Amino acid sequence: MSDEVTVSTATSIDQPTTSPQVQNVSPISTSTQKSNSGMGCFLKGCITMIVLGGIVLAGGSFFIYSALKNISTKQDLGVVGDEAGFETFLDEIGMDVQGINYEDFCLTCPHLNYEGSHEATITISEQDASSWFQTVNVSPIQLAETQFNINADGSIELSTYATYQGTQYPIYGVGTLERTGEQSIQVSVSELEIRTLSLPANVATIASEFLTETANSKLGAMTGLRIDDLRIEEGNVVFEGAVPDKASY
Repeated sequence: MSDEVTVSTATSIDQPTTSPQVQNVSPISTSTQKSNSGMGCFLKGCITMIVLGGIVLAGGSFFIYSALKNISTKQDLGVVGDEAGFETFLDEIGMDVQGINYEDFCLTCPHLNYEGSHEATITISEQDASSWFQTVNVSPIQLAETQFNINADGSIELSTYATYQGTQYPIYGVGTLERTGEQSIQVSVSELEIRTLSLPANVATIASEFLTETANSKLGAMTGLRIDDLRIEEGNVVFEGAVPDKASY
């Protein structure tokens, strides 16, 4: 660029009448500056876009990772259930289950035989319910780390890992439970999620129908069972009525 300016000045001294040539040189120099400046802006723009794109991709990857992590982890309701809690609950019921494999109490297992009957008022706590489902897995869907939360408004929350055909799913659901007869209940599922992913309403309806029909099939086969009242009270499900004295194969 400096060589061009020197040539232009020399020409102006030797041949004053050729000054228009200086005008031809100057635009070339200016054009070169603009071209370099434009290229610099273009490169800066590219770098900025690359950096921003990297941030977006990194953020997107983190979001996807977080979402997948949330989907694979069930919601913790803060309740611990175990087999010891289940056995304590059976003692409270007052039913002899000597020789019965606990898993055979599952909803879809063949019916057991029952005999005798005695009056009972049973308070089912969140831990009792969690212990029951923690110990008695529902076939063909295996449950693990099952937790129940019984709310004052009558709703019951469920959080569990459900394994079906080798794949584990974190399940969260909300529903209600009510008495409809001496040996029947109604289960209504209002929410059902595979952890953060809400399922269509018709799936909740299907779940409600399945649970109600399956539970009532079990209850109807329990000779000596009578449900007089079933209600939510102080964070517990309260049962009043009669239960069998003994279960056997």
